Amino acid sequence: MTTHELLDQAATKSTFIGRGSLVRSFAVIYEGVTIGEKLDCAHEVIVREGCSLGSSVELGPQTYIKPDATIGDFTRIAAIICDRASIGRHCTVYGDVIHKFPSGISGVKEESPVLEDGVVVGRRACVIGPVRIGQLALVGAGSVVTHSVTARAVVAGYPAQFLRPRPGEEPPVPLWDE
Repeated sequence: MTTHELLDQAATKSTFIGRGSLVRSFAVIYEGVTIGEKLDCAHEVIVREGCSLGSSVELGPQTYIKPDATIGDFTRIAAIICDRASIGRHCTVYGDVIHKFPSGISGVKEESPVLEDGVVVGRRACVIGPVRIGQLALVGAGSVVTHSVTARAVVAGYPAQFLRPRPGEEPPVPLWDE
């Protein structure tokens, strides 16, 4: 049996990577993944099965996106993203987005965190459990978020506390196609 025949048998779902994408060495993209145009994938990234990534997504070194996560267009990630998490468009995630029980509970699928459009999660911050981070919210570096955050809120601390609304009338990032 040829190598090509073995690979055809091993993969049961197609993986699609859009035009103009760059995938660097030691990155692993599993089967059944759909990625839009212009992916910028750094070294040692893992994208697990069933994930959907939009266009112009940047994945930093050692990013780990677990199965069935959804990542919006123009998003930057350098973190661990739990399975079934939903990350909106124009987000920046440098902290982890995980389940309450990272090792899982036998037979139980936990609800996943949701980050709406324009959310920023600072370095080493952690969003834990079935929470929703509202549009244009900012999570400070090193914070631990265990409750939902309203739109345009700035939160920080351990546990994260509301500090103030995010200033400005206009969104700090464009929410339209570039």
